[in-house]
Amino acid sequence: MASKRRLVLVATDGDRAIRLTWLRVKSHIVTGSFFHHSILMHRSYHRDGTVHLKAEGPMQNVKDAERIFKESGYSRDVVCGPPLSSFTGYFPFLEGSSRLDADCFEQRVRYDFRKGDHPLIVDSRAIRGAQRFVNYYFDLVQVGSYRILNARMAEYQRIFTNAGMICEHHCYLEFEPWVLVSLAYSTRRV
Repeated sequence: MASKRRLVLVATDGDRAIRLTWLRVKSHIVTGSFFHHSILMHRSYHRDGTVHLKAEGPMQNVKDAERIFKESGYSRDVVCGPPLSSFTGYFPFLEGSSRLDADCFEQRVRYDFRKGDHPLIVDSRAIRGAQRFVNYYFDLVQVGSYRILNARMAEYQRIFTNAGMICEHHCYLEFEPWVLVSLAYSTRRV
């Protein structure tokens, strides 16, 4: 099992590289983070299968936090999946969408390639159109289940192909549970 290293989704415009999201798998916890323009959201999947969502960063008040969670499409309610020690099936852990325009590259955290991460690089110049988006999905998949892995990839492929989007998949089989990263590129937010 790969330990303590992160999978990091990195975007580049050719001149700059920024971090969009990350996921770390350890023996007792899976953590991931995604970003809103004014807040960092952190999701964790614990040994017993309990999943929590937390918000970190500057917020003006509770009303702002409620609005941001509503806009994100995530619930702060506790969700449960199978325990990590006996993980079966799949669990859609993180998903999101990021705009890849000039403002995004100015506002986001720069990525340092000297870190010991697994960077997955998206080049925004490959997406045609005035507006550019990458939609990302991080699924946890039962170790050894190629049937489930293939079924998840086929489902994403069907959805995004029907929506006219290009989709690609990256499988990280060195982690337990396995991690499937599916990316879909578009000129609109999905």
